[in-house]
Amino acid sequence: ARKSVWISPSLAMCIAPGLQNPSSSSLNVQVRISNNGIDFSDTNEDWNKTNNYLFIDRPEAFTVKPDVASWDRNTTLTIRGNGMRFVTSCIFGDTNHSYPIIDASTNEVKCTVPAVSKFH
Repeated sequence: ARKSVWISPSLAMCIAPGLQNPSSSSLNVQVRISNNGIDFSDTNEDWNKTNNYLFIDRPEAFTVKPDVASWDRNTTLTIRGNGMRFVTSCIFGDTNHSYPIIDASTNEVKCTVPAVSKFH
C-alpha cells in the first residue's frame, strides 16, 4: 500500500506510482481514495470525469535541427524525439532562462533560440 497523508479534511497527499506502460508516453488513470484500504471513494460518472491523474513519461530528444544557430538573430529549432506532446519550454546552455515551445506534437517541438549576443 502507498503511504498517504491527510493535509486537511478535504485534502490528501500521496505518492503516485511510476508509469506502468512503457509503450506509452502518457496514461490517464482514475484516482480513488480510502480511509481504511477497503472502502474507496465513489466510482460514479461525475467523479470519474474530474478525478483522474495523467502520468507523463520524461521526454527523450533524438535530433535538433538546425545544429547551428545565428549569433545575432533568433533561430527556431526543431527538436524530434519521444514524448514531446507535453513539453512546455526549452533551456539552452547553463542559463536559468526558459523559452516557451511555439509548436508541439507527439514527436516534435519547436522552440526559438535567442541570439547568442543577448547572453553577452
